[in-house]
Amino acid sequence: MKLRNSIKSALDSIHERDIQKRLHAYLMLGQHRSLSTLGHSICILNPGKINPYAGPDFLDMAVLINGELSVGNGEFHRRTSDWFAHGHHLDIHYQHLLLHIVFDNDISCEISKETIIITEECIPMNAIVEKGNSLHSLDDLQDYALSRLLRKRDEVNKIADSFDDPMQLLKLYGLIFLERRVSLRKRHSHVRPHKAIIGAFITSQCIQECLKGKNLPCDISKVDIQARGGLSKHMYMELFVNCFAPLALLLEIGDQQAFKSWYWTQPSLSVYHSLYASFPDIPQLFMWQQQGVLEWQRHVFHGRNTIKELLYPYHAELMWDE
Repeated sequence: MKLRNSIKSALDSIHERDIQKRLHAYLMLGQHRSLSTLGHSICILNPGKINPYAGPDFLDMAVLINGELSVGNGEFHRRTSDWFAHGHHLDIHYQHLLLHIVFDNDISCEISKETIIITEECIPMNAIVEKGNSLHSLDDLQDYALSRLLRKRDEVNKIADSFDDPMQLLKLYGLIFLERRVSLRKRHSHVRPHKAIIGAFITSQCIQECLKGKNLPCDISKVDIQARGGLSKHMYMELFVNCFAPLALLLEIGDQQAFKSWYWTQPSLSVYHSLYASFPDIPQLFMWQQQGVLEWQRHVFHGRNTIKELLYPYHAELMWDE
């Protein structure tokens, strides 16, 4: 009883919003695995976006439940009973909740699809949550990743009126990307001409299937060499993420819910050593994490405004509302 009281005292001394931010940072650092209260295997691939408005704490979490991917909203409470104490059972914003995360499952009830218990010791309670235009704030990393995708979508949109054929649009934007890639001198030029690389990419089996509406591959590294047109995994990943993904978003190719799941759960192929040298504490488990750091560097180099201001026009898209 004394141990329970001491834990309760520690929890009550910290504002729940503050715990929420630290929990989000903890979940973003790696793939959290546990068993739910129903005994199901839970793996949190992506904690989603912190919701500063009314409704669940985390929006669009990507969670594997017994190996099957689900995307939905999550809510954190110190105790399961807080769900009723806070009146969430009367609020339509909390309907169809995917995941309920608690420190203490003090009552048995059906609130969400799954409930998991995370111990207080997992959360760095004494850590300082950084704010502002800094990548020390992992809460901002997804903002930068989304900003990069939306910026590239808008770049494709600027040249879209000149083409009726998506393949020709993808070809031109792919060539622009490769030329820019070389001019930045961040990558070595390839022996194969750019037109040959793009030609192999847009005619590859994987891209052709995606253009016909098939969902994007969950893991690009598992696409075999024939299906990716003979291109290396790294080149295929770069073209897929930087060229095809913005096109797919612009033209709404395939199921957009599946696109959202793909963007937040695509594993990275390898660690970018240049990024690791500058940001050793930022994980590179997923493609979006690398994209977020790259976009942050771009904003710093160009002296842009804070990411929150830049994303204001995209608010609805940022929240990924259906």
